[in-house]
Amino acid sequence: MNHSFRCYRTLFWFVLLVAVGMRLGHFFMLHRDPVANIPVLDSASYDRAARMIAFGEGLPKTVYFQAPFYPYFLAAIYLVSNGHPDAIRLVQMLLDILSVLMVISITRTLFNRPAALIAGFLAATYPVLIFQSGLLLKTTLNVLFACLMLHLVLIRTPRVTAVRLTLLGCVTGWAAATQGSVLLQIPLLFLYVVLEAPWHRPSIWLKQWAWLVLGLVIAIGPFTWRNYHVSGRFVLLTAQGGANFYLGNSPYSDGTSKRPPRVRMTPEHEEADFHREAERALGRHLTPEEASAYWTGEALRWIRAHPWDAMKLQLRKLGLFWNKVEIPDNYDFDFYRRYSVWIRYPRYPFRIIGSLGIVGMMLGWRTWRKTWFLYAWIASYCAIWVMFHIYSRYRLPVVAFLMPFVGLAGWSLLLWVREKRVGWLVGAGVVIGITAWGQSLPLTQYTHAQPLFNLGSGLMQRGDAAGARDAWMEALSVTP
Repeated sequence: MNHSFRCYRTLFWFVLLVAVGMRLGHFFMLHRDPVANIPVLDSASYDRAARMIAFGEGLPKTVYFQAPFYPYFLAAIYLVSNGHPDAIRLVQMLLDILSVLMVISITRTLFNRPAALIAGFLAATYPVLIFQSGLLLKTTLNVLFACLMLHLVLIRTPRVTAVRLTLLGCVTGWAAATQGSVLLQIPLLFLYVVLEAPWHRPSIWLKQWAWLVLGLVIAIGPFTWRNYHVSGRFVLLTAQGGANFYLGNSPYSDGTSKRPPRVRMTPEHEEADFHREAERALGRHLTPEEASAYWTGEALRWIRAHPWDAMKLQLRKLGLFWNKVEIPDNYDFDFYRRYSVWIRYPRYPFRIIGSLGIVGMMLGWRTWRKTWFLYAWIASYCAIWVMFHIYSRYRLPVVAFLMPFVGLAGWSLLLWVREKRVGWLVGAGVVIGITAWGQSLPLTQYTHAQPLFNLGSGLMQRGDAAGARDAWMEALSVTP
């Protein structure tokens, strides 16, 4: 065993210990949040659905509106933990550590060991990943499935095997059942099969596509069958896509999911309100998928009628996607930093990852034959969410795909310092500076009013009326 490998192994264990230690440290500080165990908004919706599955009569006999995988995941853990949220947090933190390990493996496969250690350390300490792993939200699973997909794509074997492709299909299907936008990226996998197989043997493509489809059917099929069983209609996963598309493309859109008129943006009302407004507009009864199609049509009509406004909105959403600010919806990372020292610094971690990631992508282009899937996945993921609307937790999976490039950039900078390559350092500094400046543009102005309101609601559920009043008064003072 040579010295370099022993050094790598030692640092690998150090990174792993850091990943475990920071997540456990955050777990033990969650008690400082007075409403940590009182879920709100999407967390409350997932919690209700999971408890109905685990301890009740199951979900209502309707087509899924929210992505269905996560409630079943929660229900499985609730069954063995008697419904305690700490069990969810510990499992998600374990899965988050697994994502860190896969980031190391992916980066080592693409580049080298030092870059892998840098990428792994930054993933281990990335505060938004740690923060999300402590919430009853599906974000940790989104990141895990993204890492698993990339790991299965990059495994270097003499040939693409049936088992590997079936597993890739399963993971992708579960990712789509957790976050429906993944469905739009499935064509990338079929392109991957074509590029990996002999170009003059389409029969091999078809056979490998069949294994990939088999995995997708195994993963998505049960949810589709359940939709058909309860409604008698074919609905692949959910009937939410149209409403989400309208939230990002309408006269009321600002790049996030700004509330349209007569629609309450809470899980217990959102589905019914969108459905009611679609029926009111058309003057007839609609199925969930017909209501979704109505909102898709409304968004497309607005885009066709106002192309210049639509273009400006898409550019704004592109800026929001790469902005340093962690745009909140259910939980505000910037607000909850006060409760845990393990996620307190840096305040804007994506500015570091984004700027170094751009440098790494410029350097990694020299090996594009190995890295093209990362470029394609990042570009398609960004484009998909720009079509809809932007939140911090929705863009988090792209961090996992940026990390290998960040590791490459970090290792290259260290080499240039050691070798005194001033020109390269200046060039990288210019790119980092321009990127960081662009990420700091004031594209969004939000306050802590929503998390303060959530805090008040949680305190009221605990019976702390005085605390709830103080939180609500502070929310009103922030946003009258």
